[in-house]
Amino acid sequence: MSSGARTTRLTKIRVSVGGDPTGRRHVWFDGRDYWAVEIASGTRTNLTARLAGGRVDFVDREDDHPMDVLPPIGAPLWSHDGNTLLVNGAYDVWALALDGSGGRMLTNGAREGLEHRVVSFAGFGGTAVERAVDLSKPLYLSLYGKRSKKSGYARLANGTVTTLAIGDAQFASLAKADSSDTYVYTRQRFDESPNVYLAKGDLANAKAMSNTNTFQRDVAWGKAELMNFTSTIGKPLQAILYYPANYVPGKKYPMIVYTYELLTQGLHRYIVPRENDYYNANVFTQQGYFVLMPDIVFRPREPGISVLHAVEPAVRRVLARGLVDPARVGHAGHSQGGYEAAFLATHSSLFATAVMGAGISDMVSFAGQMHWSSVPEFDHWETGQFRMQVAPWEDMAAMTRNSPIAKIHEMRAKSLLIEIGGEDPTVDMRQGVELYNYARRAGKNAVMLLYPGEGHGLGKKENAVDYERRILQWFAHYLKGEPAASWITDGQSWLERKKLLDANK
Repeated sequence: MSSGARTTRLTKIRVSVGGDPTGRRHVWFDGRDYWAVEIASGTRTNLTARLAGGRVDFVDREDDHPMDVLPPIGAPLWSHDGNTLLVNGAYDVWALALDGSGGRMLTNGAREGLEHRVVSFAGFGGTAVERAVDLSKPLYLSLYGKRSKKSGYARLANGTVTTLAIGDAQFASLAKADSSDTYVYTRQRFDESPNVYLAKGDLANAKAMSNTNTFQRDVAWGKAELMNFTSTIGKPLQAILYYPANYVPGKKYPMIVYTYELLTQGLHRYIVPRENDYYNANVFTQQGYFVLMPDIVFRPREPGISVLHAVEPAVRRVLARGLVDPARVGHAGHSQGGYEAAFLATHSSLFATAVMGAGISDMVSFAGQMHWSSVPEFDHWETGQFRMQVAPWEDMAAMTRNSPIAKIHEMRAKSLLIEIGGEDPTVDMRQGVELYNYARRAGKNAVMLLYPGEGHGLGKKENAVDYERRILQWFAHYLKGEPAASWITDGQSWLERKKLLDANK
């Protein structure tokens, strides 16, 4: 700063951790090890090579994006003095010395299958200085069961980890008062509305400071169940199975499958039924449906095939339990999930119907399009959600194999509902139009809903309410056998549509 001279210290760094709170060093991750560079001298130091002979793994092996440099697990934290970096292993927290002499494991979460992560009371939005931790004081740790989905908090003091609170619930948002040993956190479950709790530093005898959504005591409520299954390629996976409100054992119900990528981390999420939340799982359970949300893991160049590998065995697992009528299974998804809905409708025989919201239908035409709110599509295409790994011309067979539109003439589902936002900046509306026209030309039962002026999601309340009600009418007809609403069989004029939208405002 004194001379204004510039000296290059690092180039081609894919994963930058950033500078320490004192400004002396910069740290990065190279896909295996953490490194530090002295800003003044340019001296580089490998921080992790000496840990157990270099056998400690800090790579996020569960990230299935085809990256040439694999990412680390979570976000590291600094000590106040900048001499220690706290990093994450699969379950545990490690303290790394910035001089490269090694480090030590601070927790033992692997023994219990619980992820231990240091809580920064500055949150994720703070600067390195604000988020830095004081190692002379006890550290608070969040706990999360990768398989059990339990969560809670622990405290690390004098080298010992003490569990303070844990349960089959979602604990979150731990915060500390500025000037006293007082803490607050939230707790929720699918059947327990989120509330704020107040406690001292040991989190014992926590006092509820809120009492939200008391209406629930007057409403029939379903339940959320964690289900284990194995994909068709032998991968152990999990799913959330939501039961219908007023479930009657022995009765076979219709089921709606909702997919995206990994969803079971939301097992204990409280879902308020809302008319403008058009894929609301609790609304579906209130309407008498089972709802299944299976996790999906992906392999490069197989975004659609990977969906089949995960979703079909999850559905069959539920059917084998005798809970659901095999002839009354539907699917709904949006964006990436909309693509998955279109792919399952055209490639799987398990679904009677599907609802595709803002989804991609044609891999070939979409690859070269723009993500109009940001950049060309190829980053999302090759290393993002679609994980295609290579340019389209390098594997056109994969492009065709994973395109819903390539099998539209063989569509397995009996019907397909397609939702489009007329000004969608993320997925060009023509993807939905193209699928609709192909389906109609192939003699398939498809209906298109176009919301003019809307984007990737429906921002106007009247449109969101309209879409939610149409989804319910669609599933009521195709999964429950109720008479079809006239818009399903006859379409709808603009005047009829406007009258409905005005009533929903």
